[in-house]
Amino acid sequence: MKVAILTTFADFDRSYSLCGVVLEQAGMLIANGVNFDLFVNEVGPRLNDKSIDEHAWLADHIRKEVPTGKLEEDVINDEVCEKTEEWLRGIAEDYDVIITHDWMFTTWFVSYNQAVRNVAPDFPGTTWVHWVHSAPGGRPNRLVGAAALRYQTAPNSLYVYLNESDRLAYAESLGTDLSDVMTCYNPLDAASFFGGTTRLANFVRKHRLWDHDIMQVYPLSMPRADAKQLDALIVMFSEWKRLGYKVKLVVVNAHTTHENEKKVVEQYQFMAKTDHKLNSRELIFTSSEGEPWEYSVPYEDVQALLRLSNLFVFPSKSEACSRILQEASMAGCLVVGNESFPPMGEFLDPKVRQYTFGSLRWEVKHAISEPQWLREVAKSMLPMFDHPVMKQKQHMMRLAAWETIWREQFLPILERAKMMNEARKAVMA
Repeated sequence: MKVAILTTFADFDRSYSLCGVVLEQAGMLIANGVNFDLFVNEVGPRLNDKSIDEHAWLADHIRKEVPTGKLEEDVINDEVCEKTEEWLRGIAEDYDVIITHDWMFTTWFVSYNQAVRNVAPDFPGTTWVHWVHSAPGGRPNRLVGAAALRYQTAPNSLYVYLNESDRLAYAESLGTDLSDVMTCYNPLDAASFFGGTTRLANFVRKHRLWDHDIMQVYPLSMPRADAKQLDALIVMFSEWKRLGYKVKLVVVNAHTTHENEKKVVEQYQFMAKTDHKLNSRELIFTSSEGEPWEYSVPYEDVQALLRLSNLFVFPSKSEACSRILQEASMAGCLVVGNESFPPMGEFLDPKVRQYTFGSLRWEVKHAISEPQWLREVAKSMLPMFDHPVMKQKQHMMRLAAWETIWREQFLPILERAKMMNEARKAVMA
């Protein structure tokens, strides 16, 4: 399948929200191996070399060909319409699906709207999929002039609205059946939204880090893993998993090039898997074989991972002025401190929950075994995870993820378009 995306962009300025939507859609198509071209304005005075460099991953897909001219609301510019029709006739046969963004609803784009209607009937092997990014209004009692085009379906076309609640209202405004309008939310990829390098984006998608209820990033140097009480976190995360939560514990471990340190990582992995049922997608070491880092992780990637996570339990036995505590706090993570190490309290708000994890200054003996006590601590924290801020963040990361949108909405639209193509060809055979 080959797809075209038609826009009126002169630049990829994300302050114009539609640019962000299209860039995310392009990313989804690349991630899923779909052959596509993204068409922008033929002039595009601001689509310069610098802009292309900033979106180098798109360079092989961008085509500056969409005709431009003076556009007025609900007025067809004959010159723009004719140039667009001629151009569309030259490319339509090359694509199975042609996606337009706001061409068929926006008042300023009626010249493009008319051109599509003129061309579409002559290319039965192509289905046009029209994304509508504006709120639907009522269908006018009188359909007059060019304005009427926005309330009539075009030939060989399928329409897409951005939410299910208003899908029927938009179908009614078009005067068409509900089946002619499909729903697709705007994708918002966590890997790109939270920043970091391309390597980080691949890491996030590989481990589906956007799909979690509880996620902690724990930067540490492997020689200090014991002092940071990584084993305590493993026990707590295993308890949350046992209770039905999706968990991710990402250990950003520097200084792991020496064989001794690699063996320590393997010991933690073995312990987590055999004793606590955490698999390699739930306890993740950034130094592991197949990951893009070994010695250390770039700072911008650590920042992005912290923003992606939602929890920072800090059972460390000894700190001076912890950098990672500062960073996790400023990234908006829910912080839990170690009451057994008094200096840590200087850096915690009085309302932050703390537990007696023990420290080099204050040895703690609990009435029950250490693992059992940690599991009880994990249970006591559960009400915190129901905070609306945490719930909404996790809900949106799942809802808007490329993987979710692709599987549940975008791919079904492409498959529906393909079926429409085949049905028309069968009639003509």
